[in-house]
Amino acid sequence: YANGIEQLRQSTITCLATTCWESDLIAYAEEICISPPMIADGLSIVGIYTAAHNQHALNCKSLDDFQQLRLVSNRDWSADWNTLKQLGIDNCLDVKTWRQMVYMVSSSEVDALLAPFATHHELTIELDDCQLIPVPGLRIGLTGSRHFACGKSPQATALAKAIFAELKCYLDDGSFVRALEQCGFINTLTSSWTILNPSGIDDKEVKAEKPSAF
Repeated sequence: YANGIEQLRQSTITCLATTCWESDLIAYAEEICISPPMIADGLSIVGIYTAAHNQHALNCKSLDDFQQLRLVSNRDWSADWNTLKQLGIDNCLDVKTWRQMVYMVSSSEVDALLAPFATHHELTIELDDCQLIPVPGLRIGLTGSRHFACGKSPQATALAKAIFAELKCYLDDGSFVRALEQCGFINTLTSSWTILNPSGIDDKEVKAEKPSAF
């Protein structure tokens, strides 16, 4: 992720095919082209994933309970890391690979990690022999918006001019948000769960604000 942004700055690649957090892009606004917010602030809602045998985590009911957990994340994932800090998580290990994070939670070295909700009905995350489940009833809102980015080479600039304008049409008519719902990024199975962030946006508010969300 960080390497991709650096390659954009150096124009060694033309664009990234995944979105980036605005907080990671804005410092380089003179060196890269940034799209409109494809995923608006307040739409990135994630679960607190733990092992099925970790009753300490599964019994979490409030922000106070959450603050007692041992978390694992990646400092380079700025939105995740900063959100955890804003929520008062002091015990958070910086681990660089997703696989290692899952192993650590599965083996109870730590209690939980943040992850987008799985799209199937059980909401479980499976990797190798590990299976993680979400703490029931609780969600976290990641702070910030997500954007596509291109470099500033002539080819990249032309690409951004053509594609970003077309993407904005899908944002303006609400079809991109509908796509986020249909693919499960906005997870309707957990729409009634409590968002622990004091300033979190719940799903009803998001839907009511669709026309002006971007």
